[in-house]
Amino acid sequence: SIYYLQYVIKSFGFVLFIGYLIIFYIVDQYLFTGKLFNFNHEYFIVAFVTMFVITRYFLGTQIRRRLRRMR
Repeated sequence: SIYYLQYVIKSFGFVLFIGYLIIFYIVDQYLFTGKLFNFNHEYFIVAFVTMFVITRYFLGTQIRRRLRRMR
């Protein structure tokens, strides 16, 4: 039913967050093995992904608002 849709959307956001963590972990461990892109502690990667998701959300919201104004 429509009542459970909000829980599905919120849980899907959590799945994407875990996916971002996995992607950035793989990039950190296997692609950038030097000092170019390195998370020294696991808390840093969680903080980075959290800030990435929040920034992506706000930028997406601003882009949608500007596109709606242009119509």
